[in-house]
Amino acid sequence: MPGKKLQLFLIVLLFLAARLINLTSLPIFNDEAIYLHWGSFFLRNLNFPENLLLAIDGKQTAVPLLYGSVQFLPLDTLTAGRLATVLFSLGTLAAGYILAKKKIIQAPPVLVGLFLTFCPLLLFFDRMAMPDSIVTAIYTMSIVVLISLLEKPSIKKGILLGFIIALGWWFKSTVLLAMPIIFLSVGRRLFLPLTAFMITFLVLISPLLLHPKYQNSPYKDTDRLIPAQLLENPQKIGQNFLLTGELMITTTTPLVFFFFLIAVFISIKERRNILLILAVLFPIFFESFFLKSITSRYILLVIPLYLLLAIEGLLKLANISKFLLFLTLSATITLSLLLIFSPLDIYRYLKFRPHVAADFYDYFQNWTSGYGVKEAADFVINKSAAGETLVLVRDDSGNPEDGVWVYLHGKDKITFASLSKINQIPPARWMYFISRGPQFGILEGKLKEMKKFYKPFNSGNSEFIGVYQVGK
Repeated sequence: MPGKKLQLFLIVLLFLAARLINLTSLPIFNDEAIYLHWGSFFLRNLNFPENLLLAIDGKQTAVPLLYGSVQFLPLDTLTAGRLATVLFSLGTLAAGYILAKKKIIQAPPVLVGLFLTFCPLLLFFDRMAMPDSIVTAIYTMSIVVLISLLEKPSIKKGILLGFIIALGWWFKSTVLLAMPIIFLSVGRRLFLPLTAFMITFLVLISPLLLHPKYQNSPYKDTDRLIPAQLLENPQKIGQNFLLTGELMITTTTPLVFFFFLIAVFISIKERRNILLILAVLFPIFFESFFLKSITSRYILLVIPLYLLLAIEGLLKLANISKFLLFLTLSATITLSLLLIFSPLDIYRYLKFRPHVAADFYDYFQNWTSGYGVKEAADFVINKSAAGETLVLVRDDSGNPEDGVWVYLHGKDKITFASLSKINQIPPARWMYFISRGPQFGILEGKLKEMKKFYKPFNSGNSEFIGVYQVGK
C-alpha cells in the first residue's frame, strides 16, 4: 500500500478507535434515551406514514429514523445508537483531509487527522447518540463543497450542496447557519449553481416542511431566540460571548484557542481563509446575539473548522519551537484519553472553570445524567430471575424513564410500563418502580426502598435513581 494511502488508513483507524473504545464509559444521557426510545416507536409504527413526518423539540425526522434503524444491529441499543453517530462523524475527518490535501489549509493531512481525532469536545459528542455531531460533520462538509464550488463552479456542485444542507436539516435545523455564508459567497456571480442549490434544498425538505403536523408543531426553533430582548438585555450578548470563549478554551485546550487567534490575525493580514474564518465566526456571533443561552452543543458546529485554522496558527509558531507542537498535541491527547477511559476525571478538570462545569453538569450530576440508570436496570434484571416482573416508571421522558426502557426492553420475564397504564397491565408477582430521585407520583406511600444509586459528586445526595418494590 502506497505511503499516503497507508497514512490515511492509519488515521481513519485511529479516529475510529478513539471513538469506539470504551464507547459506553459515559452512561446514557437524557437526550440519548429519548432519541433511542423515539426511534423504536417510529419503527413500530411504520404502517402510519404520517408519524414519520413529525418533528419534536427542534429535531427533525431523521433523528428517530436513524436511531431506530440501527436497533436492528446485534448490539445493545445504546452501543448501536452511538455507533451510528461515530460513523457519521467520519465526515468531519474526511472534510479536514480534503481541505489539507487541496492545500486550503497549509498543514499535513496527518496532523489535521490527529487534531480532529483528539479534540476533547468533538470526541465527547462523537461518542453520543445525538444529532449534534452529525450536523457538525454535515456543516463542515458543506463548507468544503462550497469552497470547491467557488474554485470551479458547476450545477452539479450546486445540487450536491443543496443535498448536503437538506440532509443536515432533516436532523437539526442548526445546519441552516451555513445558508448566509453560502449566499454571501456565491451571490449573483454564480446564479445557476445557486439556483440548483436552492431548488435541490427546497425539494428535499418539502415533504416535512409542508406537512400539516410539522407546521402545527408546538416546538418551534424560534422559541430559542430572543431578538426582542436584545435591546432590553444587551449584557446577555456579552455573557454569551464570554461563555463561548471559555467553553472553547477549556474543551479544546487554551493553546489551541491561542493558535486559532494567531491564525485569524495572520489570515486576515494575508487575505487567506476568509471563508473558513467566516464559517467559524458567523455561527458564534449569531448564537451569541440571538440565543437565550449558549451551550457546548451550539458551538460544536464550528469546532472542526476552528481546529483547522488553529493548526495553521500553530505551524506558524512551531517553526520557532517544535516544543509548541508537542505540548499542544500532548494536552489534547491526554484530555481525550481521560474522556475515553475515565470521564469523571474530565469533569474534575472542567470544574476548574465553574461556568464550563455548569454546562456539563447535565451529563454528570443532574437528573439528566445517566449515572445510576443502568445500575438500576441491572438490579431489576437480577431480581427478575425470580419470576415475571413488572417495571414501572413515571409518565415522563428522559432519565430514568426512557433510559430504563433502553436497558430493559426485550428482556425475558420483564414488562415495562408507565404509571398511567398500571391498570391496563395484569399485576406481576414482582413489581418494581424506578424513580427519578424522590418523585413517586401516585405510588407515594406504597413503596419499599430496595436500592438507591446516587449521581457522582452529588453533595447532599439530592440526585439519585431509586429502585422500589411496589406494595400489593
